[in-house]
Amino acid sequence: HRSILDYLHSQNFSEAFDALQSECGIQYTPDPKAKYNGLLEKKWTSVIRLQKKIMDLENRNALLVEELNTSPGKRAASQADWVPRAPPRHVLTGHRGVVNRVTFHPVFSLVVSASEDSTVKIWDWETGEFERTLKGHTRAVHDVDFDPKGDLLVSCSSDLTLKLWDVQNEYKNVKTLVGHDHVVSTARFMPSGDLIVSASRDTTIRALSENIQWAHAMGTDGLTV
Repeated sequence: HRSILDYLHSQNFSEAFDALQSECGIQYTPDPKAKYNGLLEKKWTSVIRLQKKIMDLENRNALLVEELNTSPGKRAASQADWVPRAPPRHVLTGHRGVVNRVTFHPVFSLVVSASEDSTVKIWDWETGEFERTLKGHTRAVHDVDFDPKGDLLVSCSSDLTLKLWDVQNEYKNVKTLVGHDHVVSTARFMPSGDLIVSASRDTTIRALSENIQWAHAMGTDGLTV
């Protein structure tokens, strides 16, 4: 009431000022230093600012709801929504033979490709720039895989070998593993990172322990070879 009385006095509404004092039973003497001075105008301004914030938040919320409703996860559409569309972000060229496998680095923006041309190539998938070629295999490379931390890269080939490459040391070939008697079709790091499993057309699956030694081999009949 005092803030209203202060406002009425500042606007020279004398009759309204006197009437409100009488109705409320308040004797109010305007004081420029009192906390009621200009309080009503401040409250009105605050309400207007608050209303504007509410309207802005409502608009942002409406945009977010629209974006959510039109996302592929919410649409009652087919899997076609997830199919990449032309044009591609980058076209990576350089191999002289069929590309058999690509894999992404678990940390950095790198993609690795394995090819029939017996090479492994490293690319930056963000920029599309070629990084380097890993040479060492003498026949087609069928598979590549990073360990969970991205410190090692394993590749396998028709030359009957697996090769380990040290990512932290300029992709140096730190180990060449032999033991299969036919094309090595695939090689994978286990989620723990301490075991590599390879499969070959010699009908065996071999496991490589973390100390880079063959742990065991299993035949297709499930018996230890």
